Amino acid sequence: MKKLILPFVFLMTYQFALAQTIQFDFEELTDTIDMVGNGSDGDSILDYGIASFPLTYDFVFGYWAQNFAWSSFTDTLTGDFTNLYSAIPGMGADSSLVYLVGQQNAIVKMYGNIPKQVQVTNSTYAYISMRDGDLFAKKFGGLSGNDPDYFVMTFYGYKDSSLISDTVNFYLADFRFTDNSLDYIIKDWTSVDLNILGDVDSIRIELRSSDIGAFGINTPLFYCLDNFQIQNGTLINESSEVLNLFPNPSSNHIYINNDFNHSTYYELYSLDGVLIKSELLHNNLVDITNIDKGTYLILINENNTRYHSKFIKQ
Repeated sequence: MKKLILPFVFLMTYQFALAQTIQFDFEELTDTIDMVGNGSDGDSILDYGIASFPLTYDFVFGYWAQNFAWSSFTDTLTGDFTNLYSAIPGMGADSSLVYLVGQQNAIVKMYGNIPKQVQVTNSTYAYISMRDGDLFAKKFGGLSGNDPDYFVMTFYGYKDSSLISDTVNFYLADFRFTDNSLDYIIKDWTSVDLNILGDVDSIRIELRSSDIGAFGINTPLFYCLDNFQIQNGTLINESSEVLNLFPNPSSNHIYINNDFNHSTYYELYSLDGVLIKSELLHNNLVDITNIDKGTYLILINENNTRYHSKFIKQ
């Protein structure tokens, strides 16, 4: 579920200006362990309107081909290609159930929003490969422990199809220290600050490793993401799309008579800009049973289009 953090509101005649940090934790995708969504069911994207995460499946050859998969797998012991979808902590960040697994050059679509931070860790497959070595990849540090190995992810931002100059590097493993006791392979969920990327249309995540062979990188090119935060600057005015709500006024539920995809969130605000609730939209119904009587604003962002309307709680 995405959550509001640090709200800022500026109110003007005929328009609301809202800037907010929203967090995607992907917990709405399943409540069952050892489940995965890799696009094989035909769902090619996790689209939250203000950010999206592609799922790319090759139906010709039958495999997860690129970008992201969501996962609730818990296997921390199997270190080979049969275990593509597990995070080495055995769970999502903050002991949650669901997280994303990413591949080389995965793309996050940002629609002009600002990435704030994300939590990352190694996949079980990559972690065990670097720790022990396998048929294709070396043990990091080598037999002596002195080899200056590394596995790094780089976040590249793009604006108007152009690569911006600032990048963010995060080392999933680093054995370049003179003191071998400082060498590490990331095993816990770790926060990565993405603020330097600024206002971008998309982010590409590239992986690099010191272990390179005749066919390219030997280290398994997988990692895990969770709690992806973005700052969404939203302007609501007369030119944005209006939601078709009924009944209005209402005392318990409001039905939204617009077509939205299954992963759309709605945000409910008081007229002074305070976020009341933010939840996944189920069956186009909004439960207002437990909010106080008064006038409120409901907001939905989907496919870079903003929808809004006022309603009255009786």
